[in-house]
Amino acid sequence: MDIVNYCHEELDKALDYIRHNKAEDQVNFQDAGFHQKIIDGIRGDIKLAHKNMLNHIDEFSKEDIKIVLEKIVEIEETLYKRNE
Repeated sequence: MDIVNYCHEELDKALDYIRHNKAEDQVNFQDAGFHQKIIDGIRGDIKLAHKNMLNHIDEFSKEDIKIVLEKIVEIEETLYKRNE
């Protein structure tokens, strides 16, 4: 799998999780802890996407960069709004 598709897929999975799962919807303390670990992992995926874009910039088109950054912004905005 090429690095561009990998970034898109990982961020799509993160967006899907963020859109459909909230900490307050978790049934018990263990589920809430698991949810937080997933959120931490998503933030790690975002850092990895940035790193991959920098290291493999010649493989990303302008449109790919735009899409990846839009996904990152949507993830961060959604998380920020929930923590207000």
